[in-house]
Amino acid sequence: PILKSRWPAIAETTSRVAVHQAEIITLEDEISHCDFINVVNTDRQTLCISQLTELSMARQKNLIRYWIKSLKLPPPDSLHLKHIFKDVLSSKVDAQPCVSWKGAEVRRYRDELYALTPLRMHDKQQEYIWSLDQSLQVTHGELRASMEKDGGIRPEACPSNSLLVRYRRGGEIIRPMGRKKQHDLKSLMQEQGIPAWCRDRIPLLYIDDKLAVVPGLWIDEEFASTSCEKGWKITWTGMDKLVPI
Repeated sequence: PILKSRWPAIAETTSRVAVHQAEIITLEDEISHCDFINVVNTDRQTLCISQLTELSMARQKNLIRYWIKSLKLPPPDSLHLKHIFKDVLSSKVDAQPCVSWKGAEVRRYRDELYALTPLRMHDKQQEYIWSLDQSLQVTHGELRASMEKDGGIRPEACPSNSLLVRYRRGGEIIRPMGRKKQHDLKSLMQEQGIPAWCRDRIPLLYIDDKLAVVPGLWIDEEFASTSCEKGWKITWTGMDKLVPI
């Protein structure tokens, strides 16, 4: 009442401003959606940095907010958004920058911007003895094994039906099925485009102290069953918890 006594048209003015604000928000969302279609990698729901940075600064900020919202992650405040531009987008291609806030974090790998829930603490020195007839809960996800006729570990390669599970510590080698020689695991992961923060969190399966399986990626030729015989097929549910690739 006091405001209305001073400005009699305040109710109409406030209503008109609210309508204008709603129109602006709708327009921002429409612009963001158009930019999103042009910049997003739909397979991984990441943003292409080189395409993102071709936009004006205002549209970049708008798009990043829209993208994070689309992933159902908490939005960054102005300070964290500033750090995304300063510490992540402006970093070198081979850097491993990360900006995090409660419930979310943004990382860079090569020319892509990733947004995900914060990674859990992980001790890469831990080891497990895994009995293949049971599932095994690991830091990220779960390991399962089933006897199938579609590629896997030859049963005679692990007669005890158990494997050693450990994590990458450096220097691991494996000869993937179909390849003529062994390869450094780090190089294979780079070749596959696996982001750096995922690599030490992927469980590695060993038989007689030899790397036999990297779940979902490679089986060593020495331990692999043929397409005509049954073998232990290994599945791991953790990769999508780290980042979709």
